[in-house]
Amino acid sequence: MTGTSKNASKIPALINSFVEATIFAQSNSSVFAVDANAVRAGDLLWTVEDDTLRVLPVRSLYRSGGTAYVISDALAEDTAIVNSALALATDGMSVKVETETAQLKASGTDSEVN
Repeated sequence: MTGTSKNASKIPALINSFVEATIFAQSNSSVFAVDANAVRAGDLLWTVEDDTLRVLPVRSLYRSGGTAYVISDALAEDTAIVNSALALATDGMSVKVETETAQLKASGTDSEVN
């Protein structure tokens, strides 16, 4: 089926019919796939920068399985994200990084802080 949206609106949709469509969109470099458990209440991520905990607001876009897709201009592909539970987390507090494992899926450079 070809035509403009004007013409397409005149063609009735049939049950069990299929169409082929092309959607043009821009990519967004501020969207990241992270472990869904790392997204805290209030759409916050805990990150570590220079042994300091940072609390970053993010906007959750979508969750699928154990992955959350978030948008934030403050994140980078190599951002270390805290995935473990902390009794008390305050922006700016000193933390000690004990282990680093794979977590930030957007980059393939995985940085999780336990």
